[in-house]
Amino acid sequence: MGKRVTLALEDLKKTNYYMIGLILVSLILIILLFNNVLSVNSTNEHYKDFVCGYQTGLSFSLLIFPCINLISNFFLAKNKTKLINKYINHHDERKLFIYDKIGNNSVFTLEITSMALASIITPLYSFDLLLGIITCIFIIMIIRICLYFYYNRKY
Repeated sequence: MGKRVTLALEDLKKTNYYMIGLILVSLILIILLFNNVLSVNSTNEHYKDFVCGYQTGLSFSLLIFPCINLISNFFLAKNKTKLINKYINHHDERKLFIYDKIGNNSVFTLEITSMALASIITPLYSFDLLLGIITCIFIIMIIRICLYFYYNRKY
């Protein structure tokens, strides 16, 4: 029982470091947005409004979700039974097998996060490039969700 708690706390610590990194990146993006560093010089008002709303929404979502995760991890670390249950569910062999089949691992998370961050910078170059990256993000997410449901039923 003590070893599981230690392993669960180590997993929680790794997750917290990743969440703190996301919070720092989102704070940097929010500061850049409010200082108009990432503003787009265009005569098309609809384009400027869309880009500003997209950048602001993505930056704030990159801030809010890790904060919620950190708060829930804080309360989870205090309750040992819930911590062990989360560790067991997270390291379930069937779930790990399904995630391995669909390729849902840290590389996938890094891929989506990097594409989301790239989509904040791309409006400075081209609106078509922004729409292409957003489309790629949605297509990747839809494929991963469909594969998850398929392999969840199959195995």
